[in-house]
Amino acid sequence: MPFLEIPDIVETRLRRFISIDLIDMAESCANLARSVIRALPRKKPVILIVDETGIRDRLKAMVVSVSYEGRTIPAAMWTRHQTRWPMGQDELTATMLEWVMSGAGGGSDMIVMADRGIGNSPDLLRAIESLGMRCMMRVSKAVRVMPEYETVFPFKSLTVAPGTSWRKKARVFKNRRRMSGC
Repeated sequence: MPFLEIPDIVETRLRRFISIDLIDMAESCANLARSVIRALPRKKPVILIVDETGIRDRLKAMVVSVSYEGRTIPAAMWTRHQTRWPMGQDELTATMLEWVMSGAGGGSDMIVMADRGIGNSPDLLRAIESLGMRCMMRVSKAVRVMPEYETVFPFKSLTVAPGTSWRKKARVFKNRRRMSGC
């Protein structure tokens, strides 16, 4: 990929800019989220997509995007070197969701969507719940679920074919720890 072969001088300038401590990430991301969410037509709920992606061994990016008409619009992001996070993944994701909520003014109905790499964290699911957001997570077949007024059973018993979905409010358990009920 030619864009990864940045001349040394450009890379040095980018590193200096990114390392400036005067940039307030919380305020910047809240302002970005505010701009994005206010520009959307007034339809509820706002769907937030949380995703982490990487470029080879050089860069990782955690992004919270707003879903709109089959596309995503970044609302908060944090990039880092492959081996250096400012905090744990759960805490960073929850912090970024707080920034987005702050930018949205707190009155928006929001649903957080994530894949099983991010969505299987009990701490993150509790943080999402405490922010007043709902969630829809992709989970592994090993997860056990307990719908309201029912018994605990393996999630894999619900999946009969690829692409099958199941939607119900339930408590989710992973490795004998209760996760949450988004």
